[in-house]
Amino acid sequence: MKTILLLTSVLFLTGCVSQKEKETTEVVQEEKRIPVLDIEGQISASVPDTFTWNSIASRVHIIPLSNRVLLTEHLSIRHISKDLDLILITDDKMDRVVCFDGKGKVKNTFRNIGQGPGEYKYLTNVWFNQLDSTIQVFDNNNRKWLSYTMNGKFLTSKMVNDKPISHIRYIDKNGKMYVRGTSDANYLIHVITPDWEVEKSYIPFDSTYTVRQITALMINMARSNNKDRFIDNLPFNDTIFVINEEGRNPSCILKKGSHALPEKECENFLRLPKGHNYFLSTNIDIFSHYLLYSYVWKDKLIKELWDLDSKQKIALQREEGDSKGINFVFPSGNMIRTIPEYITNNQLGFLLPADQCVGEVEGVKEDDNQVLLVLDLR
Repeated sequence: MKTILLLTSVLFLTGCVSQKEKETTEVVQEEKRIPVLDIEGQISASVPDTFTWNSIASRVHIIPLSNRVLLTEHLSIRHISKDLDLILITDDKMDRVVCFDGKGKVKNTFRNIGQGPGEYKYLTNVWFNQLDSTIQVFDNNNRKWLSYTMNGKFLTSKMVNDKPISHIRYIDKNGKMYVRGTSDANYLIHVITPDWEVEKSYIPFDSTYTVRQITALMINMARSNNKDRFIDNLPFNDTIFVINEEGRNPSCILKKGSHALPEKECENFLRLPKGHNYFLSTNIDIFSHYLLYSYVWKDKLIKELWDLDSKQKIALQREEGDSKGINFVFPSGNMIRTIPEYITNNQLGFLLPADQCVGEVEGVKEDDNQVLLVLDLR
């Protein structure tokens, strides 16, 4: 009897160990498949200020933007073709669309402000449609989708009052739109076909949520400058998902720990006590094998660049005076601090103030338009 009991105990313990080993193996395999970045553990870790954007670039393009059309400082890079044949930039203060070539020369420009046919109130989203070489505009104020030729000639318009669109994050090569939903929709994210049908929806809202709670959740979900995918991360979750033609798949894990904004606090984010411990206003960009994570913590804007292969933080910027961004080195050896505003997996686009490029970029004067910096990544 003792022998039987001993044998049973051994088998039971062996089974428990095997199950534990199996679970441990699954966790290890998952962490190997998806990078895990210990944001909380390295929150106070210093990083040598030695990284430069040049170090990850296979080619650098410095393009002064022509002064033929005088632009404000409120610019957005909307499209950069691989061969730099077309650079699409909007002046968001003037709601103007400007197309440049690879040398920064103005190819064409248009500004169709108004309430009538072919006119928009705001350039909420602007995309270049590579399928038919048209420029597409979403005006969230008028709930209108418009299409123009490269010269700004109005082509088509569609009212989208009945569509769950508050912001378009990404349009794929087939014309499908990946959008953030509206507060009266049932889901946070939708994929909409070129025929304006909802094809898929992700992240359903809790049926008990109020409009206030839904709005707070939408405000606090991570933003992104990526132009080739929809990056999705909720304030109280660690997993970052990428949504594209392949679906919604986990990309990496940010271990925020105590810095994650609890779901129950999400709607009260504007009333949090001063000096609270949570991350707010987060922005996540993924390119090549790097992740750029920006957030506000203890009233400071922090930007961290992580290497997804080594799972290490390799560059850090804390908002202090004019020292904003990560280093780029001019051919002269002088440096400027900057952060990309246009991101794809293989390309980064930056806008540099003209006054900081005087003497570094030939012909640039202090009051000129901004200078476009494009990096082709290794």
